[in-house]
Amino acid sequence: RIQLGAFSSRDKAQQAWREARALHAELQGLVAEIVTNSDAEVEVFRLQASVVSEARAREVCRVLQSAGQGCVYVLPGR
Repeated sequence: RIQLGAFSSRDKAQQAWREARALHAELQGLVAEIVTNSDAEVEVFRLQASVVSEARAREVCRVLQSAGQGCVYVLPGR
């Protein structure tokens, strides 16, 4: 998985996904998931997307980061 950001609301995360997809062809075909941290005092909405492999995830992040888009690889199960 890759993570494109963390937001204070689901709406902000969804808007960020729409904007990122419009700007970055690398995100076409990926499916976004908004992950929340239900055990925290302050709810955070993490915008993530599944990628077929770790190598591909790292490559997508490298391209996105070079274009100024935040992106980190998320280890499986996190």
